[in-house]
Amino acid sequence: EYCNLSEEQATLYEAVVQDTMRKIAESDGIERRGKVLTLLLQLKQICNHPAQYLHEGETAIQTEVINGRSGKLNRLLEMLEEVLESGDRALIFTQFTQMGDILSAALPHVMGVPVLYLHGGTPALMRDQMVRRFQEDERAPQLFILSLKAGGLGLHLTRASHVFHFDRWWNPAVEDQATDRTYRIGQHKNWTVHKFITVGTLEEKIDELIESKKGLAEAVIGGIAQIIAERDELRAECDRLRNINQTYEAENRVQRVERDAAQAEAAKYKALWDAVPWEALQVSVALSYMAPVTDNSYNLHASIWLEQNAPQEEA
Repeated sequence: EYCNLSEEQATLYEAVVQDTMRKIAESDGIERRGKVLTLLLQLKQICNHPAQYLHEGETAIQTEVINGRSGKLNRLLEMLEEVLESGDRALIFTQFTQMGDILSAALPHVMGVPVLYLHGGTPALMRDQMVRRFQEDERAPQLFILSLKAGGLGLHLTRASHVFHFDRWWNPAVEDQATDRTYRIGQHKNWTVHKFITVGTLEEKIDELIESKKGLAEAVIGGIAQIIAERDELRAECDRLRNINQTYEAENRVQRVERDAAQAEAAKYKALWDAVPWEALQVSVALSYMAPVTDNSYNLHASIWLEQNAPQEEA
């Protein structure tokens, strides 16, 4: 969601840039680096709301927020009206605890509805109670404000159908983790993510940086995924070849067993063949041809020959 700076925000933004750039030009080393980081922080605060940069109290926030001091907050209020009218629930993330304080004070004052607010200082027991109430209680507040780091991990907030990132964090993974609070197992409804960017400011550069990081991350992850896929294919091919080799070895074992059995059977028959008294049979056959068929004298001669040629048992 692209938003414009209010007149107050634009004036503060330009004044801070001009003043800090002059100071940066007059410094060097660690001091210069520190001023640059301070400038980035201050510009992000101005883009959120002048009250955050000026460290105004809660009373000033409640009485002056409706005067259009923050283009980003004005846009959030418009979108939250639609969320409430449709009966949906929403998560609102900010990286600044002070901005969370502003939102938790401004939204009930302007919209007339209660809100839940979770930040790093929230006790663990109260944290669990708020999450359970948001998830299970039909009468619970529809709006849940969370600091990005405190609410970005370990929460299941699937009742929400809208996620608002009021300000952008440098690391896209942090935003994605926060968004995943609503997109978890058990989510059955459509949900929408809204990321606020103030036009013509540092936030546009941050958005470009985030998108470039995402592109790089996707390219790296895609490359890794391809490597993993190729590795899995290679592993599957190795398993297939291993199975073929195992099948071949099993067939060889069967063939060896069958060959050994055949050799044993052949050896048995060879032993029986070698034990046959071939000379006695030859004599018997020869005598059967020499004597008349009715004459059994050849059997007598064969018997005498067998007795004479029988192997002698050892004493």
